[in-house]
Amino acid sequence: MSDTTQKGDHGATMDGLSVVVVPRDLETLEIVRFVQEVGKVVGARVHPLSLSPQGRVLLSQADINDMGGQVILVSIADQAVRARIERTGRGVEGIDHAVLQDRWSPLSRLERVVQCLGLEPGDRGPAGFDGRRRTVAAGARDFIPGLERLDPGGLARFGDLRGQDLTLRRAVRARAPLDPLSFDPVTWAPDLEVTRTLLSEAVTALDAGRAGGWTRVLDCRVGGNDRQRVVVARLPARFHEVAEDAVYAWVSHLRPGGWREEGQSVEMVVLLGAEGESGERPSDSRGMLWSGPASRRAWLPHWFGETARDRAPGLERHAEGGGILRFTAWDTLGQRAQEVEAMANLVLEDILSGARPLQGWRTIFSIPLFLGDALDPDASPSGDPPAGTPKLTEAILAHLAAWRARAGSAPRPEPLTVTDQERLYFLPDLRDRLLPPVSAPEVDQEGGWREAERDIRAGSRLVEIALPCDDLSLSLTMAELAGRDGGTCLRVPLESLRLVFVPGEVVLLEWTVGGQAARRAEWGTTLLDVVDGGGEAEGEGETLAEVMTFNAEVRLVFSAWREENPERREILPVVTLLRGGAEIGTLIRNREVSRCPITGWLAALIAEATGLSGADLGETGSSGVGNAGRLRLLCDERARVVTAVFPQGGEPVSPPGRRALDCLRARILTVDPYGEGPAYDAAQTTAEYRRGLYDRFADMGTVLGATAHSLMMVAWANPFALSTLMAHMTTVYRRLFLVAQAQDAALAGEALRLAEILERADIPTAAGVGGNPDAWITAVRSAHGRFAAQLCEEHLSSQVQGREVFALIRQSMELDAAFHAAERRLDRFEAWGASLRNRRPSQ
Repeated sequence: MSDTTQKGDHGATMDGLSVVVVPRDLETLEIVRFVQEVGKVVGARVHPLSLSPQGRVLLSQADINDMGGQVILVSIADQAVRARIERTGRGVEGIDHAVLQDRWSPLSRLERVVQCLGLEPGDRGPAGFDGRRRTVAAGARDFIPGLERLDPGGLARFGDLRGQDLTLRRAVRARAPLDPLSFDPVTWAPDLEVTRTLLSEAVTALDAGRAGGWTRVLDCRVGGNDRQRVVVARLPARFHEVAEDAVYAWVSHLRPGGWREEGQSVEMVVLLGAEGESGERPSDSRGMLWSGPASRRAWLPHWFGETARDRAPGLERHAEGGGILRFTAWDTLGQRAQEVEAMANLVLEDILSGARPLQGWRTIFSIPLFLGDALDPDASPSGDPPAGTPKLTEAILAHLAAWRARAGSAPRPEPLTVTDQERLYFLPDLRDRLLPPVSAPEVDQEGGWREAERDIRAGSRLVEIALPCDDLSLSLTMAELAGRDGGTCLRVPLESLRLVFVPGEVVLLEWTVGGQAARRAEWGTTLLDVVDGGGEAEGEGETLAEVMTFNAEVRLVFSAWREENPERREILPVVTLLRGGAEIGTLIRNREVSRCPITGWLAALIAEATGLSGADLGETGSSGVGNAGRLRLLCDERARVVTAVFPQGGEPVSPPGRRALDCLRARILTVDPYGEGPAYDAAQTTAEYRRGLYDRFADMGTVLGATAHSLMMVAWANPFALSTLMAHMTTVYRRLFLVAQAQDAALAGEALRLAEILERADIPTAAGVGGNPDAWITAVRSAHGRFAAQLCEEHLSSQVQGREVFALIRQSMELDAAFHAAERRLDRFEAWGASLRNRRPSQ
């Protein structure tokens, strides 16, 4: 700023620049001292002001008359003070820690004052912007992480600086007789010791809260650089000046599971209330504190907005910060504890993403497998397709029959039964084709099994066989999961294992996993209620991020590419299938390209369900990459996924919180691992998400979505969501996706069969060159016509939601286009077969 000389209202000469500041903390004290040291050189003066007993800035007319023509107000938000100075013709600029009205700056107040003096924070100046002041500025700007980044390892010195800052703040707020301008660590030693004692007691209170369940670390436990951790705590209000420092100190030394590295910020929500009896939770909340990184800046204005005011109208709110932001809400009258709790809950719901606990979740994985006999014209002297059930189908049925025989009274394979409610959801003419013919498991189980065998051999309808899987589980081992239950593994038991036989020589292998909170949410239960000692113990249950990552890693059933980065190769995800505690199959994904798609834990699961192994699965096949065995996979490395997640609490209220939620839902929809932000290009991800979204029930907190390989539901937890919607997702919506997947798989099996006919057309056989391709093509056309009549329906239900969801699924899978492409493919093959038939007599 340039110097200015002019006359004011009272005839005083307004010469130079004035920095007006109320010393409230270590940074403002250093501003006073720095301007005093360099002022004569840069043409600036400092004007320290004090506060009244009521906390108002004391400003006399004499103070104003003594100011220069340009005035910098440092952290003085009183508009009356600004107006009084401006009325005298002086120019006024404000410098503060505010984050609203576009006044936020990544610099500290001290650094901004240095710039206003025409210097740079790196300049030493006449007295020097020395190491101490750089440290004070870093601490004011980025709090403890900034101090650590400035000088890693200097924690003792930083502890002294933080103690000095807290002591000054406490003295000013308490209107102590001590003059902040006289601050000196030696003369103020007793006060510094009081601060250290208070900080130590606060850390002890956090330890006691963790033991009692009201100090929690909400940790999503995966996500790499996006890993979210939020500390939720209750402390007596007497600790409010030191609460933020106490949480950092507590987290840094947390055992077991201490996780904060130097320079890493801590996000926290701290409620401050009346001190309870020994061992009891603080109650009657008087205020709340949120502290977190500057990346949350867009959230803060909405915590002052209409929704926040509606939930907590009587609170006094304040926000400030640089690289670390703070938001506080206080009940100044001491009569609005419920509003404080509501405000804390709103903030927690707004920020909590991957670390959010779940009320429940369920994921159904499935893969389509082709059972058709390999084309072998030598096996048929006429060169015609063999009649009867495919050999693999008969082998599977024999395995299931033997399993039933040896099971005795133990659980055994049985045809799936459904409720009458599920049957009635579907159109009357489709019920017997798409669902079991009976709904009561007590009705003639042996007769039901014989009927299922007959229908499987005939290929007359969808037949689902439920298999016992009580002792099977899947584990995901990742370096990111370090510390989870003392290890690196997330292990989830299989809830169900099914074989779904589809007309067209196809079977779907389906396995289901899931989890549920130990306590069900009641109507009106808030997220704060759940995490504040009222729900599961810390670390129990899967987080939203863990479920997302588990789904993403488990659905990749073989390695389609090789990880070349040596560092990444050491920490690749490992998926293991276990029976009891014994490993029966493992895949270290992307260590090497899989020689056969059916490998590792998937091969073990298929063997468990079907009895097929060895050459049937391609383990000893001669082909390097591709379908080497008799059982062939009809998809890429991605299993198909139906998933439903029920987060605890309510949805975020702010636009940035809702955008973050949309990014998470988009990742759930495309079955990508947890991360903040889009998984791919933002515009492409948004378009894909919107294209596949079904939001009829969005106002009720429930959305569905579909892609060519997934169906998802995210529903905010309440008794209705967890009971009714979970049942829908695992029954009728699952069956809608199942039928669409069966249509897609049957067409893929048909294309595979035609490719084999083409591949063998020029191979000499006993029946002549290529056997009789025309007969095989005719057989495929016949099977195609029957499949089209049995399964290719556009509507499965008269329910509006059922019609809309199925239409969305079919559209996402592009089934109409796939069916028309299959028709055209058959036309081409028939034309080719006819040409062979017309040419054969002349050979």
